[in-house]
Amino acid sequence: GSAPAGLGAGLSALWQIRELRAITSATTLAFVGIGTLTTTSVLLASRLGSPGAGGVVMTAFAVGALAGSLTLGRITAVEPGVLARWAMAGTGVALAAAAFAPSVAVAAVLFTVAGVCDGPLLTATLRIRSEYAPDAVRTQVFTLGAGLKLTAASLGAALVGFAATSPPRVL
Repeated sequence: GSAPAGLGAGLSALWQIRELRAITSATTLAFVGIGTLTTTSVLLASRLGSPGAGGVVMTAFAVGALAGSLTLGRITAVEPGVLARWAMAGTGVALAAAAFAPSVAVAAVLFTVAGVCDGPLLTATLRIRSEYAPDAVRTQVFTLGAGLKLTAASLGAALVGFAATSPPRVL
């Protein structure tokens, strides 16, 4: 079929198949928040008296995500939807707690925990897409899902830019 028909069929699958709709909407919403992290980590580190430590905090998240992907992401005994829910909840709780961290060290530990929780989310997302995407639109489902997440992250970065003068706890 034509490219627009292919994209339309992919969007249709994302909307009509409950599991694809759930993981796509949840991860897209979550990535609005992920898109804010580079800015909020710098603002948080500045509030804690170490403006240059924003990169350390983000690196802690990345290292945690790598560790989570390599360990927890390999858990196949857990249904991927359950794993995704726990991953998003853990990431959210750890990042919310980081907003109240008394020091950069505590913030870095909490960002590491958030990363560990976030790591398995990609694995769970890919498992759900692989399991539920119809063969005829598998490529479109994967591409559209990734595109929506990246767009949401960009939106998050833009929104936090507008709100950058707010206290880090608000962000």
